[in-house]
Amino acid sequence: MGIGVLLGGRRLALGRRLRFDLPTLAGMALGFGLIGLFGLFYYAGFTAWVQDYPRGGNPLGQLLGGTLFIAATVAFGLFVGSFFRTRERAFQYIIATSIPLFFLANLSWPAVMTPGPLVWLAQLLPTTSGINLMVRLNQMDARLAEVSHELITLSILLLLYGSLAAWRLLAKKGTEGIKS
Repeated sequence: MGIGVLLGGRRLALGRRLRFDLPTLAGMALGFGLIGLFGLFYYAGFTAWVQDYPRGGNPLGQLLGGTLFIAATVAFGLFVGSFFRTRERAFQYIIATSIPLFFLANLSWPAVMTPGPLVWLAQLLPTTSGINLMVRLNQMDARLAEVSHELITLSILLLLYGSLAAWRLLAKKGTEGIKS
């Protein structure tokens, strides 16, 4: 939601489609990713320790899987956020779709009870593989081999949405992009 709000607000202020040069776009993605990584450290590390929540024994897997999940989510956010013309659109779409997206992750609703096309469609969202990956690594002490399907899915989504975000947001050669 935050990426969509920022991109929509910037697009509204400029009054045109957003275009960035490569260093600016990479810096934005890195900044968004660091915010996500600090959130991961806080919730999966500090908060779990302070509140004495049960936590698994694969911290390196959580770091690898969490970093991949965050990167795929940032790429997805940059791609989807590139379509918002105003910052308010991000709120409207996210609020309307957040509960269905949560159910598509198949944590609160079993995948066997979900229609097949929706299960397939849910694989296009980083949250589906990412949430299941993090639960298995944090709560079930899964090894990387046991979550290889989720890791591969997130890697493919990172490449897919990263390419689509670059296609939507990178300034074409010979044109002027936004420079920091």
